[in-house]
Amino acid sequence: MWCHHAYKYAPAREISIFFYSSVVFAAILSLIIFKQLPDLISIFGYLVIFCASFYMFRMQKEAPTKESG
Repeated sequence: MWCHHAYKYAPAREISIFFYSSVVFAAILSLIIFKQLPDLISIFGYLVIFCASFYMFRMQKEAPTKESG
């Protein structure tokens, strides 16, 4: 529910990173709580999500803001 309020304060492209990262955190919790190891396809998907999130984070830091540019 709180995630929907975030759209009032930031563009969707910045918030989407946090939604996709919830998949990775769910996998980590599954490993810790249930001792369930992910398969190779899942690990590949987690790496794709992480790399895309990191790339978006880096691009947002380097992009000039509307206020300054």
